[in-house]
Amino acid sequence: MILPDAWKIGVGATVVLTVAGVLAWLFVARANLKADLARAHAGYALCKAANDDWAAKALAFNEAARKLQEEAAARATLAAEAEAKAAKAANVHTKKANAILDRSYKGDDCLAAKALLDDYRKRQK
Repeated sequence: MILPDAWKIGVGATVVLTVAGVLAWLFVARANLKADLARAHAGYALCKAANDDWAAKALAFNEAARKLQEEAAARATLAAEAEAKAAKAANVHTKKANAILDRSYKGDDCLAAKALLDDYRKRQK
């Protein structure tokens, strides 16, 4: 059966309008997707910049912490050296004081010094 010309025109127009509607919808969807992609790209750029900034700050913090540890170790070494030097000097002075105490002196000044050193010796014990 052959359709009349009006039906052919109606079916043709429906097909053309349907295709045109689908194409219009695709163009709108494409535009929306482009806008969403642009927003996502901007968000990614912000996140990347924040991440890079955070990474730089973390590296700087780690470097500062490493320097502080090195300084603490150097100070501990200096403190140990100073303590050993002070102990050596104290030992030298103690030996000198003991040598003075072992000598016998005469006179009031010498007796006063001997009493002072005896008192010091008692405090050291």
